[in-house]
Amino acid sequence: KMSVVRKSSYRHVYADTPKNENCFSGFRLTTQSWDMNYAEVNPLFLAVPTAAGGGSGVAIFNVDQPGRYSDIPLLGGHKGAVLNMKWNPFNDNVLATCSVDCSAKIWTIPQEGVGSEQISSTADLRGHSKKVGTVTWNPTAANILATSSADNSVKIWDIDDEAAAFSIPGHSGLITSCEWNYNGSILATACKDKHIRVIDPRAGEVVSDLERKKHQGN
Repeated sequence: KMSVVRKSSYRHVYADTPKNENCFSGFRLTTQSWDMNYAEVNPLFLAVPTAAGGGSGVAIFNVDQPGRYSDIPLLGGHKGAVLNMKWNPFNDNVLATCSVDCSAKIWTIPQEGVGSEQISSTADLRGHSKKVGTVTWNPTAANILATSSADNSVKIWDIDDEAAAFSIPGHSGLITSCEWNYNGSILATACKDKHIRVIDPRAGEVVSDLERKKHQGN
């Protein structure tokens, strides 16, 4: 008789509980983040949004220095809770964050890490009128960043100029996700109005609008 359960070499493999000395601890996670991962990591650093300062602080740890921290190395320049963050794919020392304070910030992390609270950002990106929920780096063009906001717009930023090169309206609800395609030529957004939109950033407009008719929720 043929078994209906497919055999797997990993069926009875379990991970060991990590030892405390191999973990990062001593801080409380924020409770105010967007729909995001609670940790962003690259080959050098681990970034974690914390409850410090009402959620406005981001802890930066060197990945090779786990342990329990009593003095948390923080990025503390935002005036409201940090909602999202992404490491630059071209530079492991550069992090983008966005916040309830209607701004996105670019941070340059020293090679040795953050020794004490760092409140001076490399770039301060302002232009959205409501909280900024997503940040995403262009995968092929250095220093190009896309943000989306509760003001129902997407902005494309030139980090060197600290200015929005393009601002794309056209959404009628909260934008929950914003991502580039593999070569960085177009963007796709998902929105609470049950539409998926494809954006041509150079044209500054929505070039395709798909209604998610088969989804029951937002």
